[in-house]
Amino acid sequence: MRLYFFALIMIFLPVSIGSSATREESSCGHLNIEWDHRDMICGSLEVPENHFLPASKKIKISYAVLKAKNRKPRADPVIFFSGGPGSSSLRSGLLRFLSNMPIRQDRDIIAFDQRGINHSSGLPDIGLEVFQAMAADVDIAKEQKLIETILKKYKEKFEADGIDLANYNSIQSAHDVALLMNSLKYDKYNLFGISYGTRLARLVQDMFPEKVKTVILDSPNLMTDDFLIDRITGYSRAAEKIFKFCETDKDCSAKYPNLRTDYASSIKSLQTKPLRIDVEGDAFYLNSQDAMFFLRHRLYRNDAKEAFPAFVEALKNSEKKPILEAIISEKEDVQDGGFNTSMFLAVSVFESMNEANTSDVIKNVYSQHPNFPEKLGFFTNLYQEGMKWHNGRLPISQRKFNISSIPTVIFVNQYDPVTPPENGPLFKEKLTNSRLYILDEAGHSGGDNDCKMKVMTALMDDPAFDPTAKCLRLYKPSSDPEHKN
Repeated sequence: MRLYFFALIMIFLPVSIGSSATREESSCGHLNIEWDHRDMICGSLEVPENHFLPASKKIKISYAVLKAKNRKPRADPVIFFSGGPGSSSLRSGLLRFLSNMPIRQDRDIIAFDQRGINHSSGLPDIGLEVFQAMAADVDIAKEQKLIETILKKYKEKFEADGIDLANYNSIQSAHDVALLMNSLKYDKYNLFGISYGTRLARLVQDMFPEKVKTVILDSPNLMTDDFLIDRITGYSRAAEKIFKFCETDKDCSAKYPNLRTDYASSIKSLQTKPLRIDVEGDAFYLNSQDAMFFLRHRLYRNDAKEAFPAFVEALKNSEKKPILEAIISEKEDVQDGGFNTSMFLAVSVFESMNEANTSDVIKNVYSQHPNFPEKLGFFTNLYQEGMKWHNGRLPISQRKFNISSIPTVIFVNQYDPVTPPENGPLFKEKLTNSRLYILDEAGHSGGDNDCKMKVMTALMDDPAFDPTAKCLRLYKPSSDPEHKN
């Protein structure tokens, strides 16, 4: 019944900006900002947990407005959409990055925590316990059992607390943004999304076009992306590009002459001989599935061409220092509220998972792709156990964007392991007034941010103007070994 009812809502409900929301301004002391933020205004608004049932219980959406440096700013601010899903925007480090962006010279920048994250009615987070499951000295099958127990415990807690996890998804979040735009009372907004934030921004673009001036989509995340299948495909492709780069690059091949074989043998050796790492007084047993997790994160970095081979070398030689640094970074992210895994899973179950992908289907997908001496344990286990997290599902037929003529710029990196360059043309298909830039860059987002800001500013200043891309290092297919065959 839930699926059928929601499908009818999505098809027949007129989409419009909510008329009002209770909004309060406040100091920004609760954000623990460590830099001069006198030009920042904070606030929150109450929204329904379920926008389709306005009388449902209320939750809080927290935001911050970084006022433009120019005392006579342009009238159209920028709303920033963080990635994940589950990543917090209201963190000192990220807010400082936004504060220093060149586009803040003439425009206010609005940051907010999406529902269920950090300062916006943050969900009790499974992240630290899932991290502890990764740290245990278990194989991938036993790790799945540990995650099953964790999810069951927290699901019971959410039900006891009256939290409906099915309402923590991109559709509901888009309505939160609509109420935020309405309450802040700017006439038009520029949307700037990174990674998962591109999906949410793209939905706002479709559902509330009357409030949107321009859109910037960096590392586009499709509504059709599957939580696990696309991660398998993306990892395999990105790792293969690194291997081929290292085989053809003089410096890399000299430093790592056997990268491909060292990669496979190092991971396989961890299946029988895990590496113990002492992490702040606790033991972390690096098993083969854990190594895959951290290697995948090396591919997120803009120096992935160096970071990925270097991490393989560390695994090969059991060098604990770089591995420890990776582990601590992951632990700190879930400890400080920077990432909420409960929200990550809630959104993913609603719109990025498919019950038709059984264990046999998943096994077959892995068999079709190279570069998997072990599975992506964290994601495979969350996928298989996460199906029981809640019962809400956006029907697969509804997982799509509409056609939009709002001026839009799309950036995507050639070596991106999670939102690969193939996503760019698929996003562009339904954006009739868009520019797509496939960058010859490694990593997930990032790259030449100064140049990107010039393109973004040109678009926002004059949406009819075709922004120059001369400073961008654009990808040329002829330089890719895969296109020479």
